[in-house]
Amino acid sequence: MSSESGRDGTLRVLVTASREATISGQLDARILFAGPGDGEAFRKGAPLIRFDCSIYNAALAEARAEQVGAKATLATKEKLDRLGSSSGLELELAKAAVAKAGAAVTGAEWRVRQCQIRAPFDGRVVKRMANTFEVVRPGQELTQIVSTQDLEVRVIVPSRWSARLVRGETFEFVLEETGKTYRARVISLGAKIDPASQSIELRGKILEPSPEIIIGMSGTARMTGR
Repeated sequence: MSSESGRDGTLRVLVTASREATISGQLDARILFAGPGDGEAFRKGAPLIRFDCSIYNAALAEARAEQVGAKATLATKEKLDRLGSSSGLELELAKAAVAKAGAAVTGAEWRVRQCQIRAPFDGRVVKRMANTFEVVRPGQELTQIVSTQDLEVRVIVPSRWSARLVRGETFEFVLEETGKTYRARVISLGAKIDPASQSIELRGKILEPSPEIIIGMSGTARMTGR
């Protein structure tokens, strides 16, 4: 975006998301449900990806069973120790076995929790990179999402305005795709001035958001910098 289109203070604006994320898997598993596709909307808490976790559920059951056995052994060793029929080493080994079993359960529970990935916010899918029945690896990117709440506009303003623009100040902008006028409130100015263009980026929160506003739309804003 160019910083300024004339002396009238007309500036280019771009609609952006306040939050976006690229979701990656943490398991070596087969996808049972790949979630919404490109461009589709979802609500916070909705499942985005669900894996076949039969093996991980079985591992959790095994870890819990071993934990029960370790605790039973410890209880026996403690009783024998009170009766003077068990060595201190045996007791310490039994305690270590319980701790080890507990750690195994914690790890198995964590893996089971990764079997379903839920949406962290209301939004839309930018691009889905994996499909149902595919086997994915830990760290593999699965879907890219953006928030549809708290949309923002980014405006490149002359750097000489930076001392006069006030956080919380409102301004109007027009989107080319809709032809309508909207309002935004200044959230912040960038931390760095572009020395080549002598400009700085301004972020504004869109007030009274509308479903017709889509990330990537552009237009113009009238600001004076006073």
